[in-house]
Amino acid sequence: MPADADQEKKIVTIRPGMAPVVQFGDPNPELVETLERMLVEAKSGLLVGMAYVVSTSDLRSKTGWINTSTTSDSLGSGILTLAFRYGQDTAG
Repeated sequence: MPADADQEKKIVTIRPGMAPVVQFGDPNPELVETLERMLVEAKSGLLVGMAYVVSTSDLRSKTGWINTSTTSDSLGSGILTLAFRYGQDTAG
């Protein structure tokens, strides 16, 4: 939360046509649902590695990966595929 408790939510648009970003807002229901589904899959052993990029409410990003010796190739190709798809989806 912001240092000033009376500070109102700020809505900013990064690029025209993109959904507005709510800073210091409520949780993103789609994100929470996806993380909960993935947690179930990880606990069942279905997911054994992942690469991630997350955006925080203060417009920062965090990146990382968790893999095993058997998931390195699939993670690498998945990262490249995601970069391509993201570029296609956000191209103006």
